[in-house]
Formats: sequence, C-alpha cells, structure tokens
Amino acid sequence: MKVSDVQPLLYSRRDAARLLGISLRSVDYLIASGKLKSRKIGSRILVPASQIARLAETGCPYGVTTQAAPGSEAA
Repeated sequence: MKVSDVQPLLYSRRDAARLLGISLRSVDYLIASGKLKSRKIGSRILVPASQIARLAETGCPYGVTTQAAPGSEAA
C-alpha cells in the first residue's frame, strides 16, 4: 500500500466544508449544534471522515429546504 493510497481519517473544518459543498460557517454551526462530531487536537478542530460521509449520505440535518424557482413547474 502506498502512502498516497491512504485516505485521511480526519479533515480540517475548511476541507470538510469543501467536501460537503457547504460554507465554513455551516460546518461551524453543525459542530456547535452537535450535528457534526469533531475532535480537538491541540488548537485544531478536525472532523472525522466518517462524519463527513454520514452527512453526505443523510443530507443536511438543520432544515435547509429547496424551493422551485419562480415560474418553474413543481413535480
């Protein structure tokens, strides 16, 4: 196994936001509300890869809804 084949177990808040396609502020909100678990190592706050995968699979837990654009037909 090459070192380049190893996936990180923990991601920075910024990397977690990028992977999830949400803002850093949204990641901070999810961590503060307990909906996204994190680990503090020294002064860094890191998000486990398993938490990122869980959130990606289940969707955004804090009630963001999408609305049809004006003039488009709802299905």
